[in-house]
Amino acid sequence: TQDMAVYGPMLTQSEFKLQVKSVLDEYFESCDADEVIRSLEELQCKEYHPDVVKKAISISLDKHPRERELVSRLLTCLHPAPLADRDMESGFNLLLDSMEDLSTDVPDAIVSVDDSFCSYY
Repeated sequence: TQDMAVYGPMLTQSEFKLQVKSVLDEYFESCDADEVIRSLEELQCKEYHPDVVKKAISISLDKHPRERELVSRLLTCLHPAPLADRDMESGFNLLLDSMEDLSTDVPDAIVSVDDSFCSYY
């Protein structure tokens, strides 16, 4: 068989989001940011890196202050590599665009984002 070159992401965006959720759930248990970095590099889906920012913050909003602090630390570890400035900016924009929906599930989402993450960005 001949090796085929693959262009673009290795996963669909939905598959990527599911993988990222698993990686983040594991991170909340282990607090191992290096493992998150390795996992993101293995997924080979740079196109979806902004989704990591949105997903991490979104998940943490429905949890305790410990998880919000862990996500804040994680974002610091992920930047500038593997998440570039444009990934971070796009991720925060995705999050802000979804705040109305998030506020339905997490009534204090806007306050939590402001308190926990806006100083980062």
